[in-house]
Amino acid sequence: MKKFLLLLMLVVFVACGDNGTEVVVTPIDRPVPTETEILASPTVVDEPQYDYSHELGTNEWYSLAKDNHIQHLRNGLNGADPILGGTTFLNQSGNPAFTIVPNALHEGRNAIQVSSRTSSLHALEISTEGMNLNSNTYTIRVQGRVLALSETEVMLAGADYPYSELETVETLDEFVIETRLSNAILNSRGIDTEQFEYAFLILTNNTVTFTIDDITIMSDTPITNRPIPTPSTEPTPSAVVEVEPSPTPEETPIEVEPSPTEVEPSPEPSPSPSPSPSPSPSPSPSPSPSPSPSPSASAARPSPTTSTPPSPSPSPSPSPSPSPPPSPSPSPSPSPIPSLPSPPPSPSPSIIPSPSPSPSPVIETPTPIPSPTPTQVTEPVLVYDMANDQGVQSLSSGTSGHAGDIMSGVSRLNNAGDFTLSIVPNALRGGNALQMSNRTNDWHSIEISRELFDLASGDSYSIRIRGTSAAGTTIIVGAPANPFTQLQTAPVAGNGSFDMTVIIAGNDLTARHFNRGLRISSDDTADITIQEIRITRG
Repeated sequence: MKKFLLLLMLVVFVACGDNGTEVVVTPIDRPVPTETEILASPTVVDEPQYDYSHELGTNEWYSLAKDNHIQHLRNGLNGADPILGGTTFLNQSGNPAFTIVPNALHEGRNAIQVSSRTSSLHALEISTEGMNLNSNTYTIRVQGRVLALSETEVMLAGADYPYSELETVETLDEFVIETRLSNAILNSRGIDTEQFEYAFLILTNNTVTFTIDDITIMSDTPITNRPIPTPSTEPTPSAVVEVEPSPTPEETPIEVEPSPTEVEPSPEPSPSPSPSPSPSPSPSPSPSPSPSPSPSASAARPSPTTSTPPSPSPSPSPSPSPSPPPSPSPSPSPSPIPSLPSPPPSPSPSIIPSPSPSPSPVIETPTPIPSPTPTQVTEPVLVYDMANDQGVQSLSSGTSGHAGDIMSGVSRLNNAGDFTLSIVPNALRGGNALQMSNRTNDWHSIEISRELFDLASGDSYSIRIRGTSAAGTTIIVGAPANPFTQLQTAPVAGNGSFDMTVIIAGNDLTARHFNRGLRISSDDTADITIQEIRITRG
């Protein structure tokens, strides 16, 4: 107990000081973290995100319910780019709206709703890139819901024209659709495998809103090349980087000697008492042992540009002589002669600079100009002209029928969609023109085959298209596949004619949406007559 009381008294004594005043206690000196350490320290660590890809089975190529990107999106998110941009398995077809909604099959997970569809083809596209359709077979199962007032057909179909159907189911609300996919199966059903080269579609036969709760793709063989990132389930904290402060170098004073031309300004002259008669004929004071103040440094330092004028004396001294010691007169010691302000330098005589000697004229020897070599202009090479296409010009005028049947003998042009094609007289160039009618969709039209272009070169191609249509219609030349890139548009004039030229490089057509070439369509379903298609290279 005594020890405790003694310790308590000691603490009070230290806290109050020996004179009763408050003592400021300095805290223990701890190293202050540097800015680099503060920025690198894990003060805020993101919550760990669950890795859904660990749930994928050995033969499971893809599952929407286990897609890391889709399942980590917030509910209610809208937009194609934020929803589909982070996954390599899903793409948009056309321009519908996409929204993240609760999943009706898997509690706590996300589903994708597709709405605002202005065309049945505006839907969801499932990528087949990475899938080996040549030597493997995949089972595809899609589950979802539709908001329909009447029976709706849900289809799995090719992503390119003619959008061949693999499987179809009818529903009013929930649906499950399943099919098998491989190139061998497509060939056995007479379906062009190019439609599934990049993707296939989940779509309906109308424009209702539908929701996809799950998409599963199972391979017949174990998966070894699944393109799914597997993020760590535990976040790695940021490393704290200790940065030792670099020693501050001691500042060494730098002695700077005054420049020899530097002139210290003289202090302002102060009025001095009237000088007493002095026998000194010297114009400048001499050193004296008397206790009088010594002249200032500025007076003692000879100035290269300033000379002290002699004091007036009764008798002029012919020449300066050493001044005798001052007489011990009771008069006060003479004040040091202050430095007078330097008189302004007398202007040096004006020196008129002599004019620079005129440069000697440079005589340039004319260089003989070589005779210009004639520029070799490369004439554009004609690649295709519909007026010379025997497949078109050999058809009998007045022939009319299904576009696919009539175009079967034309190798350079193809039909897209279902419409009526008629062979009519060409009022522009003579011969035959192609008239498209009964177009039930704006994309039902004619396509220029990609085989006409050299895809391996960057050569420029000029494509001129002329024809007629309804006044006010816009003619469009673009890609025949999603995202249907428009290269050129042209309005139809009041007299019903249009004339447009598209410039494109051959290697631009290697993109997947140009896999068949170029499509000539419009923004409505008006009849179109093609009178000229002329393609040149260079």
